[in-house]
Amino acid sequence: MFKKRFSLPTLSVLLILSVLLTFQITFVTMREEYDRKLKEQQLESPDEAEKLAHIIQLIRNYSIYDIDPNLPADKAIAAYLSSTGDRYAYYYTAKEYAKYLAANNGNQSGIGITVIDCEQGLTITSVKLSSPAEKAGLKAGDCITDINETTLAGKDYAAKTNLLIGKTTDTFVLTVLRDNNELVFTLKPAVYESPSVIGSLLPDGKTGLVRIENFINDTEELFKQITSNLKKKGAKQFIYDLRGNPGGSLTSVVAVLDYLLPKGIVVTLENYDGSKNEYTSDDNSFDYPAVILVNKNTASAGELFASCMRDYNAAILMGETTYGKGVAQSFFTLPDGSAIKFTTAKYYSPHTKNYDGVGLSPDISISCPTDLTDFAHSVYETDPQMQAAVAHLNKS
Repeated sequence: MFKKRFSLPTLSVLLILSVLLTFQITFVTMREEYDRKLKEQQLESPDEAEKLAHIIQLIRNYSIYDIDPNLPADKAIAAYLSSTGDRYAYYYTAKEYAKYLAANNGNQSGIGITVIDCEQGLTITSVKLSSPAEKAGLKAGDCITDINETTLAGKDYAAKTNLLIGKTTDTFVLTVLRDNNELVFTLKPAVYESPSVIGSLLPDGKTGLVRIENFINDTEELFKQITSNLKKKGAKQFIYDLRGNPGGSLTSVVAVLDYLLPKGIVVTLENYDGSKNEYTSDDNSFDYPAVILVNKNTASAGELFASCMRDYNAAILMGETTYGKGVAQSFFTLPDGSAIKFTTAKYYSPHTKNYDGVGLSPDISISCPTDLTDFAHSVYETDPQMQAAVAHLNKS
C-alpha cells in the first residue's frame, strides 16, 4: 500500500559525506484519497507503464552485460522525474530513503563534513556537530590534500569526493593543510546524532544565541529547552541564527512558531487542486526582542520561519537575501521502500507574497565574510553579522 507525505525541501545541496540528505516539509493526507487518485492516473496512461516495463524486460533478457536487475528501473524513474522540468523532483532508492528517514530523526552517517572543490583538493566549509570529523579535530577552512595516501590535486570533484564514501568499518587517513602546516587525521565513518538546535549566552550577558541547524523531529523540544535555559541565565533578547539552514519538517517549524507567536495563522499551503491547508498558533507566545540571521543558503522551512516571524513583527531579518524556496513537494513511499517526490503546492506566511525563486530580502543587509561558512562553530568575536545583530538589539 502506498503512503503519501507532503514535503518542503530546500534545494541547497549539503554534502555530508556518504549520506544523502534532503530537507523536507511533510504532511500526510488520507490514504483512501491517494489510492483513488493513483488508480485514476494509472488508467490515464497504461501505455507508458507497459512500454517502460517492456523495455526493462528486454534489457534484462538480452543484454550481454551483467546488469543490476533494479538499475534500469531506478534510472528510468529518475530520468522520468528529471524530464518533467520540476527541479525539485527526485527519486530515492530504498537505501537512500532509509538514510533520509534516519537523518530526519537526527541520526546521520558519514564523517560529517561539507566540502567544496579547490585546486589542492577539497576545502572543508563546515563540520557537523558530534560527528567523527568534529571529534577528530577537523575544522572549517582545512584543505584536504590526500585521502589514504591518494593525492587529490588534478582529480575532478566527483573523483575526490568518491574517495570519502565508505562504510563504518573503513578507515580514512586525511592529510590536511591548515595555516600552511600539514596535519594528518585518522577517522572512521559512523552513525551519529547531531542536534538540530544549539545555544549559548553571548559575552554581554543578556543576548541569547540560538542556532537552528534544520527543522527535524527533535527541534521543538531542543528549542524550548535552550531558550528556557538562556532565560534563566539572564537572556533578555535573542538572535536566531538560520544561516545555512536548509529547511525541515512542517510539523517541526509550525511547532516552534506556535511556541514563539501569539494566536493566529502561521502557514498556509495552496495545493495543486486549489485547496488550502492552514496551520495556526495558540494564545501563548515567547515575547522577546529578536533578530534572525539569514543568508543565501537559508531555505525552505528556514525561510518560512523567518517570514512568519517578520510578519508578526516578532523579529527583523538581518544578513543576505535568502535562497527563495516557496513551493512544496509531495513525498510518495513505494512498496519496495523507495520513494519519489515532486512539486504539488505553494506555501505562504501570513502577510508575505510567495517568494519562490526570489527569496526574502533582509531588513538590514550585511554581507557574510567569504571564509565564514561553519556557522555552528562561529563565535561572537569573529562574526560581524552576529556583532551587528547584538548592536541592533541593544539600540532597540
